[in-house]
Amino acid sequence: MIKKIKNIFSELPFGVAPTLILIILILSGGYLLIHPVKKNKADIQFFTFAKGHQPAYLNAIATFESNNPNIKVDLQLVDAIAVSRRLEAAFWTDLEVPDVVETLDDDLGVFFRGPVKDIGFWDITDKLKETGLYDKIIKSKLAVCTSRGRIFGIPHDVHPVMIAYRRDIFEKEGINTNDIKNWDDFIRIGRKLTKDFDGDGNIDRYMMELSYNYPTHFEILFLQRGGDYFDDEGNFTMDSQLAREIIKFYIPLVAGKDKIGNDMGWGKVLTQSLENNYFICFFCPDWRTKVIEQDVPSMKGKLALMPMPVWKRGGRKTSVSGGTMLGITKK
Repeated sequence: MIKKIKNIFSELPFGVAPTLILIILILSGGYLLIHPVKKNKADIQFFTFAKGHQPAYLNAIATFESNNPNIKVDLQLVDAIAVSRRLEAAFWTDLEVPDVVETLDDDLGVFFRGPVKDIGFWDITDKLKETGLYDKIIKSKLAVCTSRGRIFGIPHDVHPVMIAYRRDIFEKEGINTNDIKNWDDFIRIGRKLTKDFDGDGNIDRYMMELSYNYPTHFEILFLQRGGDYFDDEGNFTMDSQLAREIIKFYIPLVAGKDKIGNDMGWGKVLTQSLENNYFICFFCPDWRTKVIEQDVPSMKGKLALMPMPVWKRGGRKTSVSGGTMLGITKK
């Protein structure tokens, strides 16, 4: 039997591999003819990657469809990378795109490249001002959705930041958060709480979760001081005096003998770091409170929040971290 099969394949004009591919294509085509892909009958396709936003959108869609019975909205939860990469490719190759997309603020620079007229989202600047919505949205968040003076979406959220700290450890060490007024106070206390307990030369407990190779924590401090990566015309401004000052401030916090911060990443490693007291403070935007609640239930009752220390008297006690834009595509 095996010999007969070998003889059959040896007589194929195109060889074994091309013939098998042809057979698979024929079978696949036949299956699709019998089981055609159902066309989406929705009038509006809405893609989001944010699982936490989905319930609110579903409630809003239900209200919208009740008030507009002739319009159907299809909400799809899509992977964040798929949203950004596939949408970028679709804009440049004239492929079909969803009508409304929620995308990360961090990805907007990709979509805002090139001439303004070629940006794949509708320019809603005039519409926002006509309807009065422009005056109701926080300008610093609206700026993220803006390129060269034109607005291409609306921010979903603000995400204010506080510092979460291990209340049980602070109490044990006799630390009162009311004594932490500015960053100098925080660093001074942080150097007392950052310890090598076993004397092996490796720090066992850090004051703060601070990354030495990822920009998020630097960005929180930079924004708190009033900095930004780009000016109103879209020019990169990381060579500003303020940016240099923050970099000089940040480096000793994560490098050198007096460092008070380290970073262990996300997921299970982060959970273990908190449970093992590897660091006792971390930047906590509003969305992260839910993440900690879900992923590290053992911290229940052990954590509390305090305002960010100020840079100078009367300065900001918060910053922002994370965020998304809702945009309407042109196609």
